[in-house]
Amino acid sequence: MPSAKPATKKPAARRTSDRPRRKRKVVGAGVLDQLKAMIASGALLPGEKLPAERELARQLGVSRPSLRETLRTLAVMGALDVRHGSGTQLAPSSANVLSSSFEILLLLDQPTALDLYETRELIEVHLAGRAAERRQAEDLRTITQALVDMEAAKPKSRAAMEANLRFHAAIAAAARCVVLARIMACLYDAIRASIHSASLGADDLDASMDIHRRVYEAIRLGDAEAARQAMKTHMAMGVADVRRAYSRSHPTKPKGRS
Repeated sequence: MPSAKPATKKPAARRTSDRPRRKRKVVGAGVLDQLKAMIASGALLPGEKLPAERELARQLGVSRPSLRETLRTLAVMGALDVRHGSGTQLAPSSANVLSSSFEILLLLDQPTALDLYETRELIEVHLAGRAAERRQAEDLRTITQALVDMEAAKPKSRAAMEANLRFHAAIAAAARCVVLARIMACLYDAIRASIHSASLGADDLDASMDIHRRVYEAIRLGDAEAARQAMKTHMAMGVADVRRAYSRSHPTKPKGRS
């Protein structure tokens, strides 16, 4: 009588929930890399409409769901402009690409107003010098209008703060440093907050307006060194105002009293 074959134990089935997750991640990364290669090679230009989803999936050799997931990620990043009824386009510039990342950074790290002024000094002192070297007539008109609006607005009002922000944005534009201008644009909400924090401790409003005029005048005259020095002084005044505002809101308790 032939002996029975020993029963073989079947290997435990791999969890199917793991495999698709890893596969989607690899495929998604591959799709993204291929799209970046198309942009780098000039096959896809800024502002250009993407091929239809079916055709693009065929070109990349991926499934439509994988492509759709990657395109959705790029749209959230600001790299794609999705318009219902007219298709999906590559963003015309990187203006919105960094904004969401910077917003998350600020929410998670919650930098102080002093942190923001330190960052502003590193960027804006350089931009002021470049603006003096590269400004054009239209730039000067924009900076001038922001300065006029600051002078006309009620001190420490929202209108004054927004005009102040436009003043700094116009200087960034006049500098024609694309990457730094993009970073500045991402920081506008943080800069607005730092301006507000400084305004709480600003006592000498005439001095505040005067330093803005000095920055403008140096840029108008094309004096890069004077523009950098004036902006550095401006940032130092902002730091002093922030410290003054903090000391007022956190007064030291007299000794011997509870």
